[in-house]
Amino acid sequence: MKKDLVKIIPKSKPKTSGPVRISFLILILIALIVAGLFFYLEIKSNSLVEKNEQLKEKIDNLKKKTELEEELLTTSYKIKDFSKLVEEHKEISVFFDFLKNSCHPKLEIKSLKMDLPTRSVVLSGETSSFETAGEQILILKKSGEIENIEASDLTLSRKGRVNIGLRFNFSNNLINK
Repeated sequence: MKKDLVKIIPKSKPKTSGPVRISFLILILIALIVAGLFFYLEIKSNSLVEKNEQLKEKIDNLKKKTELEEELLTTSYKIKDFSKLVEEHKEISVFFDFLKNSCHPKLEIKSLKMDLPTRSVVLSGETSSFETAGEQILILKKSGEIENIEASDLTLSRKGRVNIGLRFNFSNNLINK
């Protein structure tokens, strides 16, 4: 029975030594610090991933904007080129109207080279006689719109036709009408 009594009476807990307690507290403190660092780094990592995605979106938007700006710039250049072309077309069409009205009916124009900035023209054609060629030169001189006319390459072809080459400059007044 005595043995049973010993079991019933509670024994006091053995006291742990000071260094063990301190070590246990230090371990708990280290575990709390590691857990805190883990959660802090996890939150920081998520925020950096989110920031990275936002920056990628901004980069994509900037790329799209740059592509649009390049496309707009290209379109702008095309429009400027087209306006210049239309303006030159108006100027050239005025010249061709003048040429249509100033050509001798018996003169066939074979080639025409025109340099709009210098207002120079090289024209070659074929006519039935030297007289018609001379009349054509006179018509152009009298028009008042032609400057520095030169006749060149006056030749007689095997078919009996006269080949004529003319070089001249036209006045600014002609294309500014």
